[in-house]
Amino acid sequence: MKTNRIVPRLPRKMVDEYRARLGSYLRSMFYYKKMLDENHISEEEYSEIELMLLKKYQISPNSLQRMDLKSLSERDNFP
Repeated sequence: MKTNRIVPRLPRKMVDEYRARLGSYLRSMFYYKKMLDENHISEEEYSEIELMLLKKYQISPNSLQRMDLKSLSERDNFP
């Protein structure tokens, strides 16, 4: 029986490459988030760095897997 797939199946190699790029992006962003928290860089610089890293690691700015680390820091202070 043939089923219609809504989401296309990607080759394993492509999935592994994306996960590696995403991991590198997230590790970099955690480093810069720490610099932001310690006031070594401004929010404007942080945003510019994020855009450069998204481009470098080929991550879509609309990706659901992209972490908005500024939002995370705001949630950390949530009562």
